Amino acid sequence: PAIDFLASPGPLDQVGAQHQINLIVFSADAVSNSVNFTLFDLALMHISGVAPNQGLNSTLTLVSVHGRGFVETGEISCAIPLPSPDNSFLEVPATFINHTLLTCELPEYPLPAKVKVDVYTNGDVTGIINSSTSATSAIFTFYSEPPKLISVHFSA
Repeated sequence: PAIDFLASPGPLDQVGAQHQINLIVFSADAVSNSVNFTLFDLALMHISGVAPNQGLNSTLTLVSVHGRGFVETGEISCAIPLPSPDNSFLEVPATFINHTLLTCELPEYPLPAKVKVDVYTNGDVTGIINSSTSATSAIFTFYSEPPKLISVHFSA
C-alpha cells in the first residue's frame, strides 16, 4: 500500500528561528494520522555578548547571554571550554527569557582564563549557537582576585 505525505507549514514566529510543521500521513485505505514537529533554524540564532563579562574563578557567576533568535527548546545550555588537552567543555543549564536573552550560572573555574561562551540546544553539540568570529563580547574572563584600589587622586 502506498503512503502519501502532506506537510503543512505553519507561520514563522516573529524571529524566524522556530517553525511549526504539521505532517499528515494518508494510507491507501484513507486512514490519516497527524504529527506536529517544531524545527529550529540554528543559522538564525546568534550570540552578541555576555554580561557581566568577567568574574572570580572561585565563585558562581550569573551571566546574561544577549543575542537574537533564541528559542525555547526544552533543553538549552551555556557551554565553556575546559582547560584540558582533549577540547572538552562544560555545559550548564540556561534559562530562556526571550528571543534575545538567556541566563546561565557559570561555575567555578580551575584557573584564571578567558573563555568563549557558547549556547547549545537540546543537549546536542550539533545544536551549537556560535558567537560571531569577531565578537570579543562573547568572551568571559575568570580572574583569581578582584581588582584592588591602589590609589585615589582628587582634583580641584
